[in-house]
Amino acid sequence: MGYTPLGQLPNAPLAYVLGVIDFDPRPDTEKHIAALRESLLADYPRYQLPSEVRIELEGGIPNSQNRSTLRHEFSSADNRLGIILTDRKLAFHATAYTKYEAFIERLTNSFMLISDELKHLFMRRIGLRYIDAIIPDEEKSPDDYVTPGLRNAPKLSLEYSMNAGVSISEFRLERGTFVIRYATGPGRIRLPPDLDSLSLAKPSILQRNIDDHQRTGILDFDRFMSLEEPFDLASIKRYMDLLHNDHSVAFREITTATAKNAWSLPTKDSI
Repeated sequence: MGYTPLGQLPNAPLAYVLGVIDFDPRPDTEKHIAALRESLLADYPRYQLPSEVRIELEGGIPNSQNRSTLRHEFSSADNRLGIILTDRKLAFHATAYTKYEAFIERLTNSFMLISDELKHLFMRRIGLRYIDAIIPDEEKSPDDYVTPGLRNAPKLSLEYSMNAGVSISEFRLERGTFVIRYATGPGRIRLPPDLDSLSLAKPSILQRNIDDHQRTGILDFDRFMSLEEPFDLASIKRYMDLLHNDHSVAFREITTATAKNAWSLPTKDSI
């Protein structure tokens, strides 16, 4: 079964893109949902009934201060583009993607509609995340597509076949953090657990027929940094451009010639 690639590469591995802003808590968010549904209706007519999600305050470690909040999801008619809103987070995500310039235009336009209704937000964090799915060609493994430093298959002096593995690399940059997660396993690919419950339609690449014994992989690029400033669309665009540039560098440098040939990567990156 073939698939419809996302992005500009003829055989692009891209599966999912997420741009997110964290802001100071706004307990009045729920009061604005009806008005937001009206203003978003033309471009995002689908509305997912709010679901309760847990907020973990200490790097994912449960503690007595953890609490839950409501997550509202608005999405396009084809359910490929969407907005996520909680009382402290605003995100735009996509399983349809042509190029970064189109994605950031849709993100800033949707954020403008939200901020017109939910005024005086104060930003605390910004992030941009790309998920790539690695489905190797015959007689290849996911490890052939990434540089040795990212591979998660140590050699043992035992009789075995490699089933699954995970590696996580965290880079502290001049501004913020870049986390690259690489996971392999058998059979059909799923989005990372923290994204798998989202309501967007799954991209074509994640619906491909894959043998249960074939090793596949996920590359999860997560670039983010702290902020302390009022919500401003020009600033958001400038920061997102910076994060995207770092994504382009990382994608090119941690993928191998095998990957670039398989994905028809041109001389200049196109994610």
